Amino acid sequence: MDSSVKLCYKEGMFIGKKAEIILVEALKLDNVKPGIYDLRCLPLRLRGAEGSPISLARLTENARNNNLILSIGPSPNCQTTLIQCADDTIFFSEPRKFIMRNLQFLWKFFKWAFGLRINKDKLELYYLGSDPRKGDRLANILGCKVGKLSFRYLGLPLYNKHLRKEDWDVVINCIEVRIDGWKAKLLSQGDRLTLVNSVLTNLPLFYLSIFKAPHWVLHRIEALRRAFF
Repeated sequence: MDSSVKLCYKEGMFIGKKAEIILVEALKLDNVKPGIYDLRCLPLRLRGAEGSPISLARLTENARNNNLILSIGPSPNCQTTLIQCADDTIFFSEPRKFIMRNLQFLWKFFKWAFGLRINKDKLELYYLGSDPRKGDRLANILGCKVGKLSFRYLGLPLYNKHLRKEDWDVVINCIEVRIDGWKAKLLSQGDRLTLVNSVLTNLPLFYLSIFKAPHWVLHRIEALRRAFF
């Protein structure tokens, strides 16, 4: 399979047919003259990040800095474009057609440069707007299906609304199961204090670092800690 692509190099960037992509910072192209170049995957490498998720993150950051991808967030100083863990990646973007085209071109460039590809079978677009037809049109540009909220990422439920009671029950049940496996009567007061501080207190921190817990959840967790101690 031919993994090459013809792009025009001009003023420090490669220009495709419909979108611009800023050059990867590790490439040494100071003396490259403007013209049409046939790029292949092998010569393009990032130092210390060959084929890793860091490579995709750097490409995405360059694209965002040049307004090829518009990230989202509560304020201009707090914007999110993507989050990654191992081979799981979530992109955050405004729902615009030109951004979807730029994303698709960025992923193709990533494939050409690093020999890796986006698995379209696992790719889903989650549209949070009020018009589901727009979500379908954006998904067609990316060549993926439209997903439905909620779903879990790294064990956390992702919604566009407040968490439901059953979502918090997962945290509470985790504490209850851990307590059921301990024999409190056979432990000294110091041992129980150690378990409470090092285990029971830390179990819900993953959830609490992301979501604001309702009062009833905090009261229930505190009641379980007190009952064990």
